[in-house]
Amino acid sequence: MATTNQDLLRQFDRGLRVQVTLILAPDGSSILLDRWLAHCPVPRARRALTPSDNAPDRFLSGLLTVVRPLLTRTPAIKLSGETHVLDAIVELLNALLAIEHDFALVLENYEAIATPDIHAAVRLIVDYPPPQMHLYLVSESVPPIPLARLRVRRQLIEIDMRS
Repeated sequence: MATTNQDLLRQFDRGLRVQVTLILAPDGSSILLDRWLAHCPVPRARRALTPSDNAPDRFLSGLLTVVRPLLTRTPAIKLSGETHVLDAIVELLNALLAIEHDFALVLENYEAIATPDIHAAVRLIVDYPPPQMHLYLVSESVPPIPLARLRVRRQLIEIDMRS
């Protein structure tokens, strides 16, 4: 049975009831995601990742830029070589805890990430998310995050649009 666009949009909506939604999609398939985000019932922060986001300061800066409009206070994250990416992510997660309503964080093109420190930072976001945050990871391939644990806890929606 073929999955229709309406079915996929409903699955995107279901992601607002779980911690993580993994969307496996071929390159250039963001049209349906764009359509869903245009009507998404919650505030959202969206970041399209590129190979330059493998630099921790670039990743953190981009992430902070997209979530800043959602924050009541901007965390004092120093984006320098002295700041470890995991320490900065902890600061960001603490700031996100202050958001009083549900919101979606969408990270697209996750396959562009190859740096272990960035993968560790995203795993930290997955392991300790603010309860009102719904993470949408869009990738051409399965990212190295703890999917099995999320499946067991029923905190994962998986949408495979590759075929």
